Amino acid sequence: MSDTKLERPRQAGTAALIVVLASFGVVLSAFQQVAGITSLETRRTVEDMLAEPPLSGSGLDVEQMLTVLRVMWTTTAVCGVATGILGGFAVAQRSRPLRMWLSVVAVVLFLAGLASGGFLSSLVGAGVVLMWLQPTRDWFAGRVPPKPERAERPLPDPWQQRPSQPTGPPAGPPAGPPAGGPTGPPGPWGQQPQG
Repeated sequence: MSDTKLERPRQAGTAALIVVLASFGVVLSAFQQVAGITSLETRRTVEDMLAEPPLSGSGLDVEQMLTVLRVMWTTTAVCGVATGILGGFAVAQRSRPLRMWLSVVAVVLFLAGLASGGFLSSLVGAGVVLMWLQPTRDWFAGRVPPKPERAERPLPDPWQQRPSQPTGPPAGPPAGPPAGGPTGPPGPWGQQPQG
């Protein structure tokens, strides 16, 4: 960690908030699924999964598959706790090693989280990716971000009235038909009536 005092970019705070909140949601979701693993509905869903390809020829029975799901959901919950803590502390302490460990645990969380839907674990992954993008990457490295170049001339004020624009009401329709043109409506198929 560098001793220089840099202002934390908004992206770092946003990434940490996404990681912590999504990790909390992952933990709650995983505990809900582990608690409902003994329900009749879960057992029937697993039986249906094992009856259809690609799991029909796997040789797993219902109890073995429920054990696999329990292990995956518990792994998801443990990784969710770890990413929540690492995500908060990595940004709070501007720690590059914590960000690296967060990235490793986030990959495991993403893979284990696929068993529980994967949406919240994908949000954790998106928050971790934000921590590796600019300007957060420079902030973690202790580098001062380059100043954005300013335009040479100021941008025009969009609310300022321009003198070349007409300020009066729009002009009305023309007073009469065009000279030398037909006086009736066009005929069928775009032809003018012969008159």
